[in-house]
Amino acid sequence: MILTLDTSLADLHIGLFSVECSLLADFHHITTPDERGIHDALVAQSTAEILMSVSKSASEISKIAIVNGPGSFTGLRIGLSFAKGLAFGSGATIVPLRAHAIMRYAFEKKNPAHSEIDVIYPGYERTSVYLSTRNNPDEITYTENAKLHSLGIQKALALPATEVEGIECIAQPIDLLAMAQLAVTQQGFSGIGIGDLEPFYGADFKTNAV
Repeated sequence: MILTLDTSLADLHIGLFSVECSLLADFHHITTPDERGIHDALVAQSTAEILMSVSKSASEISKIAIVNGPGSFTGLRIGLSFAKGLAFGSGATIVPLRAHAIMRYAFEKKNPAHSEIDVIYPGYERTSVYLSTRNNPDEITYTENAKLHSLGIQKALALPATEVEGIECIAQPIDLLAMAQLAVTQQGFSGIGIGDLEPFYGADFKTNAV
């Protein structure tokens, strides 16, 4: 089985898929404005519950796909720490995935005629985003943009496209199915190599104040 974890932002998303990427069970917790600390409170419990709901055990998980950044400092560390512990206990392989790569892959699968697109993902400030352009998809830029102030990044995520610096970008929630599909194609980290895994934080990306 493939377990997918997204703890990169305020909300929590967990998916359990077969090796053929069929959804077995999932869990989604959308936070309220006053909620704090949901990842450490819910990620282990919710993972155990979705395993129980389909009569599966952690030892049957072969890969753990996790959003490895960018995103919340605390959320990324909690998610990766949980994934490491689960991988050591179950023997699963961890496949770290950047948010932009997941979004780009999901968008191109659904829109093959529009494969060249820029991608934005929420930053840790309300008006900031991480930008990955079509020309340099592996270079992620942290951008403060006043245009997002009135729209709000959460509303932008619900739209098929928005604009940052005058460029049309996709901005949408992480697709857990896309994570599972990407995990199938990637080797990932296992054994002692898991200890070398670290999240990608804002400081790891080029800053571009607008």
